[in-house]
Amino acid sequence: MDKIIVLNGCVRKEMSRTLSLAKEIIKNFKNANIEWIDIQKLGFQPVDYETYILRSVGKCNPSVIKHAKKVQAADIIILVSPIWEMSVPAMVKTFFENISIPEITFRPVKDTCKGNCKARKMIFITTRGMNVKPYSELDGAAGELKALCSLWGIYEFEEVALNNCDYITPKEYEEAKEKLLKHLEKTNWYQKQ
Repeated sequence: MDKIIVLNGCVRKEMSRTLSLAKEIIKNFKNANIEWIDIQKLGFQPVDYETYILRSVGKCNPSVIKHAKKVQAADIIILVSPIWEMSVPAMVKTFFENISIPEITFRPVKDTCKGNCKARKMIFITTRGMNVKPYSELDGAAGELKALCSLWGIYEFEEVALNNCDYITPKEYEEAKEKLLKHLEKTNWYQKQ
């Protein structure tokens, strides 16, 4: 049974289109142990000078270490986050900044790093207000997340997205969501994970 960690980076909570889409997708994962982590509730702060110095001598916030170890041990990591200002919200970046800990999520080796994460894949479920193509000059999220996966030793990254959500009606959004969900089902996407 796969251990799936779902990282919820949706600021608007239950009003979030991204969270609504993700819940519809994630409920279709069968035979998996799924744990949701609400990044907003953790309240992690950006790594400042004092935190950096403490980390360099092995002193980390126990909650940060606990969550880094959960991510390190997952079989699949699912990030649920909207695109804001052409990337993920700051709290998502802050979460990743905190849990990228040497000897937990990665380890330094000579002049590079090797990933310590068990996950075979990171899935990024997102919605965008505009019609932006992944990896285009307007997409600051996909490339950054793929680079993070490389640091952590996760060799597969996939994005599931709905675009143009700010410029369509609620009815059109629901139709687009249903079309995407049917496509995932029809292509046996869940079984391929």
